[in-house]
Amino acid sequence: MSDTDSALQVPTPASQSSVEVPQAPAVPVTTADTGLTPGLISELILKALYALGSRTGDQLRKYVRLPFGILDEQLVDLQERRLVEVRGAGAQSRVSYNFDLTTEGRTRAREAMEASGYVGPAPVPLSHYGRWVESQTVRGVVVTEETIRAGFSHLVFEDGFLDQLGPAINSGLSLFLYGHAGNGKTTIAQAISGMLGGHVYLPWALEVEGQIIVLYDPVYHHLIEEAPARDDDVMGDSPLFREGQPHDDRYAVIKRPVVFVGGELTLEFLELQY
Repeated sequence: MSDTDSALQVPTPASQSSVEVPQAPAVPVTTADTGLTPGLISELILKALYALGSRTGDQLRKYVRLPFGILDEQLVDLQERRLVEVRGAGAQSRVSYNFDLTTEGRTRAREAMEASGYVGPAPVPLSHYGRWVESQTVRGVVVTEETIRAGFSHLVFEDGFLDQLGPAINSGLSLFLYGHAGNGKTTIAQAISGMLGGHVYLPWALEVEGQIIVLYDPVYHHLIEEAPARDDDVMGDSPLFREGQPHDDRYAVIKRPVVFVGGELTLEFLELQY
């Protein structure tokens, strides 16, 4: 790759691509920081208590994945509206209080469930997610000549092919691999995805105009690090509800996802058709 050395001379450890570790999403301090309305957070609390039953403030924090200070603002409001009540307190701090629904609160929770059946981690607004996707683009990823050759060391190619492939990978744009069936297109794509590597922050769910869409899919999204399940974990072994990393807990830390879909493209498909 002599003609592209200047573009590829970025040192990388252990023959890996120079993936810049993205800055973690900041933990929200106020309700405004979350981008969510107080009403939506209140409904998440009501539905969580409706689905799980009485829970401590700490358990609600782990389930809804928002700092307790933000949740407590809504818990106080729900108590004043006689929708939530305290069933017991293990210590002076409200985070140890046992919260439960009142009869009126149970009715309100059922209404919220009919409007939206989602129960789980607080979502991330679509606008916040869009900015975060842009900051984690592969356009900032650069792979070296050594990394490319190591990534294809299990395959046999002419040097000229790798000379073409190197700049294409580093362009951060779409690649179009074409050829006869069985000539290694999928294998090449898999090798390229391994070179890009790195991790990204992905919201468990998105909020779009008041609607909540589950984004995390365990089939394609593989968690980087899963904290061990605790005995008092409200949802047992489900990775959706384990303790997160020191960042906004509404985001999961996953390997950069790669999705493969089937389909064959022939020349006939390129013809204009009515």
